[in-house]
Amino acid sequence: MLLDVPAEMWFGILFATLVEIVPLAVRSTTVGVFLFVMNNIGGNLPVFVDPVSKAIGYREAMYIFYVGFQFASKYTKIFRHRISCNKVN
Repeated sequence: MLLDVPAEMWFGILFATLVEIVPLAVRSTTVGVFLFVMNNIGGNLPVFVDPVSKAIGYREAMYIFYVGFQFASKYTKIFRHRISCNKVN
């Protein structure tokens, strides 16, 4: 229980940052959508990890889902940046 406190402390920083970067008119909607997506992806990840870990091993499944999603996030940002730079005004 004591170790859960530091693990959950990042939520304050996360939501403070989230509500500061979006306009006032969409703050509550943004927080709601963010929580919905975070809980669905994070909450359902064990459903996907279990069958993959039985097929190829737990370590390899974690490489796919943890490291793979980190790389996907990085390259998605790069791809969006390239698209926004190529737009003609």
